[in-house]
Amino acid sequence: MSNKFIIAQEGFKPLAIVAGIWFVLKFILSCDIIGNLIFLLFIFMAYIFRNPEREIYTSANEIASPIDGKVVAIDSKDGKSFIYVDVSLLDAHLLRSPDDTKIEIESTRHGIHLNPNTKTGKLLNEQIVLDCQSLKLHLLSGVCRFDIIINNTGVVPKGKRFGFFLQGVAKIEIDNNIKIPVKIGDKLLAGESIIAIK
Repeated sequence: MSNKFIIAQEGFKPLAIVAGIWFVLKFILSCDIIGNLIFLLFIFMAYIFRNPEREIYTSANEIASPIDGKVVAIDSKDGKSFIYVDVSLLDAHLLRSPDDTKIEIESTRHGIHLNPNTKTGKLLNEQIVLDCQSLKLHLLSGVCRFDIIINNTGVVPKGKRFGFFLQGVAKIEIDNNIKIPVKIGDKLLAGESIIAIK
């Protein structure tokens, strides 16, 4: 993903479509009220698809968050710790490498887009599990109809963008022997927030 644009490349097509609709309504059909509403939608979508730069300053023994969002639960089971992160439309949606690591897609499930916090949503929603060596990242899509995009696998430097996740629930799986400094309610920033210390 390019660092050159203030908009993530995943937003180019939907923003171009909305801009085209706005132009037709506003200047060809002279529908000022609806055109203005579409323009406001364009501004909101530009915010959703923003591509912020991040300062990657973590040390070698620190694992950064791969995703933006709010920590809503922390659990431990079978020698693993799980950090549950709620990713809303107001968060930045770019996935970033948590460490200098190799990223592989472990499993993919195509599905629908229901509330991810319901039993049906957990069973039927689109899901991807990524192995990042120091952690596993489970992405469960939400109600917004937008595919989970992974466009950079293999060895990825810490903080580098490797995918896009619009909205839903992220579950970060880490070994129990690794210290987790985050707590419920914390706001995570991908590439900056420290979620584990080796």
